[in-house]
Amino acid sequence: MNDQPEQPSRDEIVKQLMIFRQIVAQSEADDRERTRMEDALWRTEPLTRAVIENSPLGVTVRSPDGKLLLFNRAWLRIWGLTAERARELDKQTEGWPVEKRYGYLGQWAEPVRQAFIEGREVFVPEVSLEHYTPRAADWVSLHFYPIRDQQGRVEQMVTLTQDISSRKLAEGELESARARLELLLHSTPAVIFSSQVQGGTTFISQNVSQELGYAAGEWLADPAFWRSRIHPEELAAMEATGLPFPEARARIREYRFRHADGIYRWLYEESRPIPVPAGGEPEAAGYFIDITARKWAEETLRESEQRFRTLLDGVRDMVFTVHSDGTVTMLNPAYRAVTGRPTEGMIGRPLAELVHPDDAGLAGRLTGACLRGEVPPPFEARVLAVGGDILTFEFHATPLFKDGAVTGLLGVARDVTVRKRAEQELRSSEQYYRDLFENAHDPIIVFDPGDERVLDVNRRACQVYGFSRDEFLELSLDGISRDPVRGKRQIEETMRAGSYVNFETEQRRRDGSPIFIEVNASIVDFGGRPAILSVNRDVTERRQAEQALRASEELSRAVIEHSPIGISIRSRTGRLLAYNRAWQEIWAMSDGDVRRDLETERAEFRFDPLDNYLGEWLPRVEQVYREGGMLFIPELEISKPAFGGTRHISQFFYAIPDARGAVERMVVTTQDITERRQALQEITILAQAVKSTSECISITDHKDILLFVNDAFCRTYGYQRQELVGRHIGMVLSPRQQQPGATEVLRRTLEGGWQGELLNRRKDGTEFPVYLSTAVVRDERGLPAALIGVARDITEQKRAEAQRERLREAMVQAQKLEAMGVMAGGIAHDFNNLLTVIQGSTEMLRLRLPGDETLLTEAYRINAAAAGAADLTRQLLQFSRRQPLELAACNVNRAAEEALRAIGGRLPDRVRVEASLADDLRPARADAAGMGQVLAALMANAVESMPQGGTLVIRTSNADLDEAEAAAMPGARPGRFVRLSVSDTGAGIAPEHLPRLFEPFFSTKGPGRGLGLPACYGTVAQFQGWIDVAGRHGSGAEFNVYLPVHKAEPAPEAPSPAAAPADGRQRLVLMVEDEPGIMKVFSSILRMKGYRVAEAADAARAREAFGRQS
Repeated sequence: MNDQPEQPSRDEIVKQLMIFRQIVAQSEADDRERTRMEDALWRTEPLTRAVIENSPLGVTVRSPDGKLLLFNRAWLRIWGLTAERARELDKQTEGWPVEKRYGYLGQWAEPVRQAFIEGREVFVPEVSLEHYTPRAADWVSLHFYPIRDQQGRVEQMVTLTQDISSRKLAEGELESARARLELLLHSTPAVIFSSQVQGGTTFISQNVSQELGYAAGEWLADPAFWRSRIHPEELAAMEATGLPFPEARARIREYRFRHADGIYRWLYEESRPIPVPAGGEPEAAGYFIDITARKWAEETLRESEQRFRTLLDGVRDMVFTVHSDGTVTMLNPAYRAVTGRPTEGMIGRPLAELVHPDDAGLAGRLTGACLRGEVPPPFEARVLAVGGDILTFEFHATPLFKDGAVTGLLGVARDVTVRKRAEQELRSSEQYYRDLFENAHDPIIVFDPGDERVLDVNRRACQVYGFSRDEFLELSLDGISRDPVRGKRQIEETMRAGSYVNFETEQRRRDGSPIFIEVNASIVDFGGRPAILSVNRDVTERRQAEQALRASEELSRAVIEHSPIGISIRSRTGRLLAYNRAWQEIWAMSDGDVRRDLETERAEFRFDPLDNYLGEWLPRVEQVYREGGMLFIPELEISKPAFGGTRHISQFFYAIPDARGAVERMVVTTQDITERRQALQEITILAQAVKSTSECISITDHKDILLFVNDAFCRTYGYQRQELVGRHIGMVLSPRQQQPGATEVLRRTLEGGWQGELLNRRKDGTEFPVYLSTAVVRDERGLPAALIGVARDITEQKRAEAQRERLREAMVQAQKLEAMGVMAGGIAHDFNNLLTVIQGSTEMLRLRLPGDETLLTEAYRINAAAAGAADLTRQLLQFSRRQPLELAACNVNRAAEEALRAIGGRLPDRVRVEASLADDLRPARADAAGMGQVLAALMANAVESMPQGGTLVIRTSNADLDEAEAAAMPGARPGRFVRLSVSDTGAGIAPEHLPRLFEPFFSTKGPGRGLGLPACYGTVAQFQGWIDVAGRHGSGAEFNVYLPVHKAEPAPEAPSPAAAPADGRQRLVLMVEDEPGIMKVFSSILRMKGYRVAEAADAARAREAFGRQS
């Protein structure tokens, strides 16, 4: 009687529970059979399948839930799939919603989803697959339409997919070509037009607004628009010769046209007739460009030529220019003064006619060499004067170039007749020589050719060089020569040839200043020994004049034409004498305004109201006009209706004095600093914005060397600015950052920019993630000038994303456990009723067979099996939260102590127990019995995880959780709680097992287990608490149970109720039970005990039965 029958395993009981699942599986098999028959139906239609298989459109057929039933080759080709891969992907995406399965649809996802639900037809004209894989096409169009059964329900959904990548590519190329044509039309300075011969404009390009200030619409709306704005003088000339637009031939003309600002511009127009059908309105097409700058340059050039000619008129030497054909094109008045012949008579004549016939050959050869681009040596030639005098001139010629080609030559001829005569007479008379020597206009030096020591000098040499005669006689030539080596070669050449004519060299004066001389050397007898007589002509001024002469024209033109600074020249009375275009544009003056200013005579200096913009500077400007000097005004504000607002300028006044020192002219430079001032303000604002932004901004060169970092960069990375500038940006990149590395990011940035996440490192070595966006700034040549990087620390963002992912996983797990709990609770409730009948029936057998030991043993075995099944049922009910619990104030410390006493005798020898129970522990809102079951399950789980021994630790404590702490635990909430911790030093928990710990029948310890922790989970959830698990594989585990605090103290233990008497003594028992089996079993037991039983299946029948028995 004391031997208890063996309990059946849980697997035997679970087998009985699987019958329900077999029924469900049969239903699923029926569905698969229906699908198989549908597939067979498709195979019976070979013609249809042949059409689908060979269609150029991709065809798929899907069930309403998205399952792939049919596809053709074209569909596989569009998506770059094989048939096996397509079926594999279909299995992987089974059960996905439509918007996830068709993730590339974008805005079309919702209409397609509704089409699958409601069976509607949807056409998607175009979708980009650029960022979607797998794919073989870049653009597709999709057509969804349903196939319905006989009852009108959606049976299948057909999708037609067409590859439209080629069409999209052609559209892109067409758009690009259109954009290039439009850019060409709008970027050229030439304005394209077409017009009727009578004057009406039929087309004009949009850039007319930036060239002339008029919108294109104005031209097209007014037929007389063009004619009404042509300068009256040009319009009169046009009307005299015909219409301003061509009728039957090409026409080229230049005329002035009034700009929208009121100032006339010079236009160059070229137009031709357009062929039109017979009877059509004749039209012409052409273009015009603004040539105002060219016209102004031509006028400036004429003025410059006039100044050049004035300069030449004052030169005593003959200055001439020769065309490339050898004819004289310019000859200054010195020719008339020297020869007495008119200058005009030589213009257009060959240069050879300028000299004596005997010297024409020499002149022709040397000038011919010059016209070939060579620089001939100076030569002497005779010139016939009107009176028959023969004069000797020394000619210097240099070629003139234009665009790399010789266009002529520039020549200077100096009268050396006196010098030549002096040299000739010097040879015949010593005294005459001394007179000429001493009184010669040019310096003369006699020196020893051996040691170059000076033997004699004339007065002019002392004057030019600055040495006294005695100082000269102590010198040698190499002491004053700038090129002694060349000087020695010239001495050697003179000694060999007997003379050396017309070579130029550079020497120095006594004060060290350079002097350029032209040397004519010859050998003379000096006291019975050979010496060299050197006649040195100072040509410093001539050389400077020649250089200035060549540079003057280009310099004047460049300064005046291209200066962005306005330049004006006024007389001492304030009358305008000269100006440049920049000055006129700065002051927005029309040609008429400028002309009036040029023509207005002023007898004395005075300011007018237009000068009031000078404000407080007015007295100082007046002082410069009257007394001379210069004045710089850094900034002035000017306003004029033509400006459309105000401008800011700076001005510089410079007085040019006359020979007496009085002010003759005033040069005024005016610079528009409006844009510079605005740019400075914008730069200041931008610099402040960059400095104050919280983003990390860096600027590097094209090799990633740091040029600038803002304050936020320094704060984030922990460096001082001087520690970063000049270093490579890679110094802040973490060594653990693999791809992309610094080199790859640099390459992508140089290609146009890069965005992405990187792992960076601070100065203290800590690493953190950033989101980096880069861009390249290019110079006017298109080369990288700087690289800009904007980085943002995304540590908190990453942390928040991880937290959201953990919460999402926890929610999914909770929903899964909830669903399993509902299922388990339903099964356990029904199964519990069956077990109750079994237990009650075995109890009746035991009571009715008191003397039959064999039958009693079998009854005990059945009862024990039922008790085991009831225990499993209780755990399932705990997991499903349907186990009746009485929530009250619970002393968790007392529950822990009782659990420790209960398990103490059953612990293995190598397991040690430690307890740390808080003295001030709050009462928990829980069921004491349920709390004991939770503790027993957790401790049993901990002991089982330590088969080799270890330490089991139980702790209790109070826990106050804030929002942040609660957010870190799945299922937690802020508030006041009691914490129960059960930890062990066992094998720990593998990461892949953590999400499944509380699933029923999940266990890593073998079959027949897996309801302990799920039951704990369900019980604690009924307490409105939660369990937080911490642990790593191989490092033990810790289960923290959080229970809500009960506001009242724990109630004292109630005395156990008195047991009912075993003998019923015919007492009446009213039994209400809706399960007939349970009703029958318990009614029989009560009657066997002597009770009278009134049975009722519900409350209404119970009241009737109670009334009958009363």
